[in-house]
Amino acid sequence: MKASGLDAGFQTAKRARAAAVITPQDPFFATLNTQIAELGLKHRLPTMTGEPGGVEVGVLIRYGPNIPDLWLSPAEHVVWQDVQVLSD
Repeated sequence: MKASGLDAGFQTAKRARAAAVITPQDPFFATLNTQIAELGLKHRLPTMTGEPGGVEVGVLIRYGPNIPDLWLSPAEHVVWQDVQVLSD
């Protein structure tokens, strides 16, 4: 879907009596948080995204993992194991 098709998508969701519009955590949607929030208000549909920064620009709810934390967690585990091995 192209970004220009978002308005048509919201219109279709409204006609179909969708309860909300949910966008996944994806680079495509990351750049469209503001437009998604505005279209949600325009069409009176609650919006939810997995993208960080969505709530700050008007998306109603953000639900998803914190990607930087996901990268840090395994690194902390590896470092901790190395510390234990060195201290034995």
